[in-house]
Order: sequence, then structure tokens, then C-alpha cells
Amino acid sequence: MSAELDDIVVRIQDSVIAATTAYFLDWLKIEFSSVKVSSGDVDVISPRDMTAIIGISGATKILMAYSFDDELVSAILAQETSSLDIPGDELDIYRHDVIAELANVVLRHSTKTFPNQGETIGMSPPMVVEGKNNFRRPKGSVFTCFRCQTVHGILDVYCISSKD
Repeated sequence: MSAELDDIVVRIQDSVIAATTAYFLDWLKIEFSSVKVSSGDVDVISPRDMTAIIGISGATKILMAYSFDDELVSAILAQETSSLDIPGDELDIYRHDVIAELANVVLRHSTKTFPNQGETIGMSPPMVVEGKNNFRRPKGSVFTCFRCQTVHGILDVYCISSKD
């Protein structure tokens, strides 16, 4: 990875984790007790119970994945829907929508501080998947994971970027 591209990716990652931390603390009132960063030539992502994936384009292309423990999803759902009466048969729809919207709002907010080098920044619609099926690393990419510990469980924020 070139030094310029590496700097862009690091600045994007910093923007994303800052926006994520702020959203959880200010909006959800959920504090991260720790954030641990790991990166490198990991070949497989082992997601948690529910994962929202969004592609970002601009100065570089990055795939972001927000992967939640089920207990954390439940805490977020309770917070976000506290004023609603949700029928039991619609609970899964709301779970998916709340997680998709959380990832979308946080990433959209973080793009305000992305290095765009005059390019338009685009985002794909969020895709939410459930289950713990592993994701293999695409050839020529690098994984970075921010593991955010809360009292309700763990959120892993993955940044998947190109080495080139």
C-alpha cells in the first residue's frame, strides 16, 4: 500500500471509530469500556450475531462491517424503539432496520471528515446478515478491526481496504 493511500485509509478509520464512539455515547448512552485495534493479513472475519455491511467509495474504496453481539443488538433495539409498540411477528424486521440505520447514520456522519481529495464520497445501502458465517479476505485486501467492548456485549467494526 502506498504511503498516501495508507494515510487516507487510517484517516477514514479514525473518522469512523470517532463517529461510532460519539454515536454510542451521545445517542444510545452506551459507553465503550475498551477499544482494541488489530490489523494485518487476517484471512477470515468471524462475524458476531448480526452484521451490517456498507461499501464506501471516494479517494479509496473501503468496505465497512459493523458486527454486533445479540445482547448488544437487543439493547440498541430497546433504546431505539422504546416509544413503539412492536408486534412480535415484526421484531426481526425492526432488529434489521435498527442495525442498518445505525451503521448508515454513523458512516454518513463520519464522511464529513473523510479525506476526499476532490472526489465525491459514495455509500452503498446497508446489507444486514445474521449468523456467524465466516467471510474470507478478498485477494489483495487488508482487514482492520476495532473491537468495542460495552456492558451489553461486543461491537466489531471492520474496515476492509485494498493493499493497492
